[in-house]
Amino acid sequence: MTNKQLEIIEWWYGRRDYRTGAELLSRYCKNKTIINTLSKHGKEKFPTSVKKLHYEVTKAVQLDWLHMPADILTAKQDGKESLTDIPPAENQEEEKNIHADISLEPQEKKIIDDTCQYPRVIRKLKYEYSELYNKRSQLHNSMQKVEQTNTEANNKRRSEMLAEIKVLTNKLVYFYGFIENFENNGIVPDEAEVWPPEKVKEPEAPLSLPELKKLMGSLRRENYKDGFRLLYQQRTKGAKENPMPKSAKRDVIELRMKLREIKLAETSTLIAQLENAG
Repeated sequence: MTNKQLEIIEWWYGRRDYRTGAELLSRYCKNKTIINTLSKHGKEKFPTSVKKLHYEVTKAVQLDWLHMPADILTAKQDGKESLTDIPPAENQEEEKNIHADISLEPQEKKIIDDTCQYPRVIRKLKYEYSELYNKRSQLHNSMQKVEQTNTEANNKRRSEMLAEIKVLTNKLVYFYGFIENFENNGIVPDEAEVWPPEKVKEPEAPLSLPELKKLMGSLRRENYKDGFRLLYQQRTKGAKENPMPKSAKRDVIELRMKLREIKLAETSTLIAQLENAG
C-alpha cells in the first residue's frame, strides 16, 4: 500500500473533515475542474459535495470509498481495534440524508431487494435500475482501459462511451425519482407514467411537386456549403483552396453529404414520377 493511500485511510477513519479532504484532493487528483468545483462550493452551499468529495478523494489514490481497507494505522498501534470501534465520521449522519448523487458510483443505496413484497411496478423499476447501473459501471471500466494517448481512435472511443454513459445516467436519475418517492412516501407510480406508450407516428402526407422541387434546391445548397467547408474550410468559395484535414469533423461532413445524395436521388425520382404522371 502506498504512502498516499495510507494518508487517505488515516483521514477517512479520522475526523474526515471537508477542508482536509479538499486539500488531499488538490494534492492527488489530476482533474483540476473537480478540484476547483469541490473546493469552491463546499458542504455548506452544496451538501452533495460531501459525498462527491469522499468519492473523488479515495478514487484519486485507487481506493474504493464503499470498500475501504481497515484502519491500518490504528491497527498497527494497538493490534486490536476493529472498524466497529472507530468513531463515526464527521459527516456520517449528513450523508444518510443526502439525496443519492447519481453522478457518483457505486451507489450507497441498495436498489435490488430479493423479496417480492414490492408492487410489480416497483420491482420492475428496481430491476431496470440495476441493469442500467451495471451497464454504466462496465462502460466506466472500459473507458478507463482506453489508452491515454490522444489518438483519433482513442478520442473517438472515449467520446462514444462518455455519450452512452450520459444517456444511462439520465435514465438512472429518472428511475431513481420514482423509487425514492415510493420508499419515502409510499407512492406507487402508474406504469404508463414511468414507461409512456410510444406514440404511433402518423404517416406524413406526400409532398407536392413544388414542395419536392423546393426540397431538391435546399438539399443541393446544403451540399454546396459542405463541399466548400471541405475544400476551403468555410461555407462559401474562397480565393485559395484550404482543404480540411482528415479528422472526425471531416468524417461527419462527408457522411452528411452522402446521406443528402441519397435523399437527392429519392427526391429526383419522385419529381420524375409526378411530372410523367401529369
